[in-house]
Parts: sequence; C-alpha cells; structure tokens
Amino acid sequence: CWPTRSRGAPKVDVICGELQPIAYCLKDSHYEKCGVKNDVVPPNSPILKELREKMQSPGLFSNVEKVIMNSKTGRERLKVISGRVESRRQAMAESAVRAAAAVRYENAGTIEFIVAGDDFYFLEMNTRLQVEHPITETVLGIDLVREQIRVASGESLPAQGYPSPRGHAIEFRINAEDPANNFLPTPRRIKRYAPPTGPGVRVDSGIRPHQDVSPHFDSLLLKLIVSGADRAQAIGRGRRALSEFVLTGPRTTIPFHRAILEEPDFLEGRISTYFIQEHRGLLERTRAFTDEGSPLEPLYGSPEIAAAIAGVVAVSEGG
Repeated sequence: CWPTRSRGAPKVDVICGELQPIAYCLKDSHYEKCGVKNDVVPPNSPILKELREKMQSPGLFSNVEKVIMNSKTGRERLKVISGRVESRRQAMAESAVRAAAAVRYENAGTIEFIVAGDDFYFLEMNTRLQVEHPITETVLGIDLVREQIRVASGESLPAQGYPSPRGHAIEFRINAEDPANNFLPTPRRIKRYAPPTGPGVRVDSGIRPHQDVSPHFDSLLLKLIVSGADRAQAIGRGRRALSEFVLTGPRTTIPFHRAILEEPDFLEGRISTYFIQEHRGLLERTRAFTDEGSPLEPLYGSPEIAAAIAGVVAVSEGG
C-alpha cells in the first residue's frame, strides 16, 4: 500500500496491491516488503488514520526526492539524497533502493517521500530523471544522463560505486509566470537574455533573445543551479546569480526566488509544503525585486549598445 498526497489537497489516497508479486506495506510508520496479499495494510488501518491526520496539519510536511540508478547486475547505488538529518537520510536512501529492487526496476528513477517530523512516507516514483537532477550531478560530479544511457545499453554500474556527495546545491526553476498574479503563465517574446556566470553557477537553458514563449507548453524557461562548499555559500551565490540575471519580456519567477533567499525561515531550513501560504510577505518583496530588476539590464539590448554595434557593423562593411 502507498498512502499518497494528492497535489493541491491535504488528503491521503491509498493504493493497495501486489507488484510482481511483491507489495510494499506500511508498518509502524515505515515501509516493509510483504509477499502475501493479505499482509497488505487495509485502508481502515489505525496507522493510515494517523497518517491522514498528520497530513491534514498545515505546515507539517516537506517533500524530499531521491534519484536511484539500478543495472541488470543487481548492484544499486543511491545517486542523491536531500535532507538534513543523517540517520533519516540514510534510512530514506535504503528505502528508495529497496523500493526499486522490489519491482525489479532498472535504470534511473526518482523516488519521492514526504517528511513529517522524524517520520517519512512514500509519495511516488517517477521512472525517469526529474527537473532537479542537476543538483545530483553537481554534488556528485557525475553526468546522470550519460550514466542512464550506459545502463540502458547493458553496462554495469561502477564496481566502486559513485562518489559521496560534496557541498551543497540549490536549483531555481525560472518560469514564465507572474508570482504577483497567482503564478499565471506569461507567454511573451523574450527581449533581453543574459544568464549569470561565475564560480558555482550553472544554467540549463534552451532560450534565446527574440524567442516567443509558447502558451501551449510548460512555462519552464530554464534552470539556474548554484553550488558551494556549504548551504550558506550556495545561498550567497544564488543571490548574486539571480540579481545579475537579465531576462526581460515575460514576467518570470526570478524576483520570487530572490525574495525567498531573504526569508529568515528559509535561511534556517524551516520549510514545508505550506511555505508560500505561511509567508505572505514574500509577494511584497517579490514586487520590490521586480521593480528593481537587474543592474546589468542596461548592458544588454540598450539603445546605446545597439547603436554602437550598428556603427561597428557599418564600418566593417564599408572597409
């Protein structure tokens, strides 16, 4: 059985059954492999009742994702684990690997948990890499896409395993959305675009100036990934990179991310699935950062720069 939290609603759905023919069951607030059908936790179980009550409590949960990589040889290695408590981190890692092994899963996948206090619960598994996979790549120094292709080609995982995580990484999804208008998509033409650079800064992007942002697809424009020796350094680099980011045309989530990095609760790691609702001041700071823009905007696409480039081109063509 898997209690799962529906998106946008604080409730629990329970899915019961066998998987080839192994099922994972909730027992004493954790999951165990159970091989017989009648060993599956019934929907009216006191444990599930307790879990439902917990999941109806605002501000209690945070979402944690883990990427796993399995090959046909049976050697599994956990790719990344996010979380703050080492013992819980290790327990989640082991649960993720067991869950993949239980369904004989091969290749890259992402298993999500929801955390309540010291307890964690299975949320879902995505049989692919997710948008956040650059965080894994950054802290481990490996190419997950390359590893995925290697495993799909029948190769084994490295006998020595993968490196241990080093440092801290944060990913910001830069969407064409207006945070001040309930994150409504803003499909418009991109005018100026100059992503930040520097130590510990990575940008995964497929956009360019004068490109139209389509209303028919996801509003994600690019991903900004920052890293450092620790969380404080990563946050500092995130502040710099976001402030230097030049992207005009559509409204984006850049000002919202800048506001989050100034929120004391975020800096102290006090986060939950109700973070935005509980911090109404975020939108006011977002509006301030929207009005402020990037100090580098005049350097990209300003009339003065355009006139200078046109003059250089004219001289070159004439000479």
